Amino acid sequence: MNENYTKIILTGILLSLLIIAFKPNQKVEPTIIPPSNVTVSSNNEFIQISSNIIGVKDDGTHSGIRGQLLVFEYNNTSKLFEFKGSLNYEEYINHPEKYGIAVRK
Repeated sequence: MNENYTKIILTGILLSLLIIAFKPNQKVEPTIIPPSNVTVSSNNEFIQISSNIIGVKDDGTHSGIRGQLLVFEYNNTSKLFEFKGSLNYEEYINHPEKYGIAVRK
């Protein structure tokens, strides 16, 4: 009885693998997501990091995460700012000792 059970299970696994291996190719079209526009309401939200890199303070409306600095780099050919990354500045302010910043006691 136990041997028949094992044969049935192995046959089922083999059939499943054959179906997966020989199924027809499905065409998947990529979803194109248009870039979102970021609007900034005041000059206090901009931080110039270098000559062509700026940071935008995010209060959570743009990314959903409060206390981030969104970093953008200006592309001279396209004349647009490109998103490069983000930095959680609240973590640096609240726990500077984690990042090697001296703290007065």
